Amino acid sequence: MERAPIYALYGESISAIDSNFLHFERIYERSQHHDWTIRAHRHDKLAQIFLFHTAGVHVEIANRRVTTDSMAGLFIPPMISHGFHFPKNIKGGVISVEMSRLFPLIEANNLTRTAFDAVGWIGEESPHFRRFKEKFAAISLDYRSMETHRNEAMANETAGLLLCFARSLEAQRHQKSSELLTRQEQHVRRFCLLVEDNFRTDYGLDFYAREVGISKVQLTRLCREILKRTPLETLAARKLLEAKRQLEFTQYPVSYISEELGFNDVAYFSRFFKHRTGLSPMAFRRKAGL
Repeated sequence: MERAPIYALYGESISAIDSNFLHFERIYERSQHHDWTIRAHRHDKLAQIFLFHTAGVHVEIANRRVTTDSMAGLFIPPMISHGFHFPKNIKGGVISVEMSRLFPLIEANNLTRTAFDAVGWIGEESPHFRRFKEKFAAISLDYRSMETHRNEAMANETAGLLLCFARSLEAQRHQKSSELLTRQEQHVRRFCLLVEDNFRTDYGLDFYAREVGISKVQLTRLCREILKRTPLETLAARKLLEAKRQLEFTQYPVSYISEELGFNDVAYFSRFFKHRTGLSPMAFRRKAGL
């Protein structure tokens, strides 16, 4: 089978793109000159990030064909063959950036390089898609800007796009792995999600057991077995984590933080915090340098 040709950008010979951190263009700018069809090709050094605002994009990636049915983002690493047929009303853009420039961003954000060796998708159903669109739009604006530090801004925004892909991929893995969980593990996972949504409210154990669909005794037993702590200890740990974050990164009064975390008495909150950290809330804040 004939190998797909290698381009810098589609239809151009291999060359450095320019001194920008990346190249950005609207999809229609190039595709309208090719009858809305970009034949299968590869890039030797460039990774590409697409945002399709319009559904009905026919995508061919390494001989696999997909048609989008809603808005979507797409990451294509170097040397992966890809082609498109776009609807004539296509709205969206494409970012092209040398993969070598992405590696420092990947490492700085503690992401795994191998996660970006493969094609990645992010769809509207992802909770990270809204942020993906915002970062993509910011790059579009900065690319056309003449302001200072525009390359630094685009690098930061590109890091945000990579994070969105990584988090979306991790969520997909969790969803698949949850299908392999035992019934008991699913109960505990449900409890943990409920804690994340409700730890600021002073709900008792009855609430959590009822929402999970098991008795308080069962919930306590499962948490001890799987989390190695009781449901109430899990709740306390989550409240403590949020208290530390608020004390370290905000100037909110201790009374405000106490109320936000569901404590009716600031003195009780202070005792709760000191018992678990050895420091009062104000001493902890001073140690953090605020």
